[in-house]
Amino acid sequence: MPTLSFRIGRTALAALGASALIALSGCGPRPRTANLTIQSADRTITVIGRADVSSKPDVARANMGVNVAGRTVGEAMKMAETKMTSLMDALKKLGIAEKDIRTSNFSINYERQYPEPMPMPEAAMAPAPAPAPAAPKGGKGAASASAASQPIVAPVAPPPPPPATGQYHVSNMVEVVIRDLSRVSHVLDTAVAAGANNIWGISFSIDETSAVEGKARELASADAKKRAETIARLSGVTLGPVVSVSEVVGGGGMPGPMPVALAAGMDRGGTPVSPGEVTFTTQLEVVYSIVSPAAPEDAESDD
Repeated sequence: MPTLSFRIGRTALAALGASALIALSGCGPRPRTANLTIQSADRTITVIGRADVSSKPDVARANMGVNVAGRTVGEAMKMAETKMTSLMDALKKLGIAEKDIRTSNFSINYERQYPEPMPMPEAAMAPAPAPAPAAPKGGKGAASASAASQPIVAPVAPPPPPPATGQYHVSNMVEVVIRDLSRVSHVLDTAVAAGANNIWGISFSIDETSAVEGKARELASADAKKRAETIARLSGVTLGPVVSVSEVVGGGGMPGPMPVALAAGMDRGGTPVSPGEVTFTTQLEVVYSIVSPAAPEDAESDD
């Protein structure tokens, strides 16, 4: 007798199982209905957990250098070179390593200056003609004598415009890493005394961030789970295991630059600098599956 093969899907198996239970209900004890758990990747809850962890910084960074002007490029370059050499020597004498001094900007610009225009000279007046003889009253003779008495203005060419002048600006900046925060104020004052007339972009950070970032991720993960549990409870479902986790790029936080205005030759006891704290912000996008108990079907009576 030939054998028939069938490929039965999950839905068909479920239907066959239900039919078998009904068919056997009269032949044996009534079977107990089991609660099935349905887990589907399409039924998920997506949340974003966030955490902020603050810590004291251990390094400072500052951009400092010189900005000079000269009538020629060579003159401006020579002035900038002299001042930068003095600045670099002063920084190295403070114990700052060469690896912590990096050129951040160098530029040469020409500034054209236009002098004020010269005023127009007064128009040259031609000598007045000799008075005309008296003419009889009325008639054309009187009109001609009046016209002849008016002065004649000689045209004068405008003066040539003054030549434009200008100067060359040379800017040379270095980024300095200061690893001893107790000496930040002293480094800034020493730089100004050595010739630096441009200091900006002072910022504080943590050199080794792995421990702080790890703590932030741990707290962000806990925050994501708490949010997902709340959403699941409000939705009347049960939270399942994690399907995927991704870190939101750009979630890390660093302190913004703190500008410090310093005037060369300024009489002061020391530049006040406060490092404060560095705050790292981490965000995790976590996708949880939903596990919902299936509603039990009403079984038939034994009748």
